[in-house]
Amino acid sequence: VVDKWGAVRTIRPLSAGASLRLRVHPHDGLHRPGSVIAVAIDGLEHPHLTVTALSGNGTVHYLYPLPSDPVRVASDEPFRLELEVTPPFGADHVVAMSAATPLDALNAALARLDGKLAAQSVAELMAGAAAEASGWRSGIQGLFTAP
Repeated sequence: VVDKWGAVRTIRPLSAGASLRLRVHPHDGLHRPGSVIAVAIDGLEHPHLTVTALSGNGTVHYLYPLPSDPVRVASDEPFRLELEVTPPFGADHVVAMSAATPLDALNAALARLDGKLAAQSVAELMAGAAAEASGWRSGIQGLFTAP
């Protein structure tokens, strides 16, 4: 849990000057198991997108792009990703990064962290990608889940 909140503190400043806007639908309230929520991402100026969730306990959930997903997203409309609420529960955060250049190395590294307690590693990977990527933007959004 401490690792996860440290990661949030590292990621938030990355989004300060170049922010994607993330919103949770249908509301920002408490979400229960089995309910389907959607994360909408606005402010996309670039076609390469990565989305990851950090559970309340620090578990990494690599969400987008999966192997079956398109390599590029439309940058002229909000991106929407539907998710089912599953354990672990708590104060979760969804993190997104877009860039003008492909984020292949970041995606591969995040995919390897999927299901692991490695929130701080996500923050370090995003900071590294921001230093290397061209025209990047990022965003973070909290969401709350409970049994």
